[in-house]
Amino acid sequence: MVKTQYSSIRLAPRLENLSILEQFIGQCRFLDSALRCRAILVATEYFDNIIAHSRCCGCCKVYIALYQSRDTELVLRYRTRNFQEMVQASRVTRPYYDAASERYRGLGLLMCKNLSSSIVYKRGLLRSSVVIIL
Repeated sequence: MVKTQYSSIRLAPRLENLSILEQFIGQCRFLDSALRCRAILVATEYFDNIIAHSRCCGCCKVYIALYQSRDTELVLRYRTRNFQEMVQASRVTRPYYDAASERYRGLGLLMCKNLSSSIVYKRGLLRSSVVIIL
């Protein structure tokens, strides 16, 4: 039987909490250094997308958890009124150059797909989730 280890945190969806999220994952000693780096990249990208694109309901916090048993699982759970739009965007967005902002868009989601073996979106009654298997 494989022992499950986990750690979790709740953060307000604000840019200043990205460094707290990085520190939280960096202190998860049950992850080896390669998994820790992948988890930081994927978690911060999704957290940043939640900040930038979700329409949160009131003063909600994002629940972030890491589980390790046979696989390493990263879960982000949060309230939003546009979850379906975010799921659709993740499926159809391809990297492109946005002339208006003079930068590339969509590279972060492609990076997350390449660093993960599975990404599943789950709509809940109160909170929706993104479950990522690293």
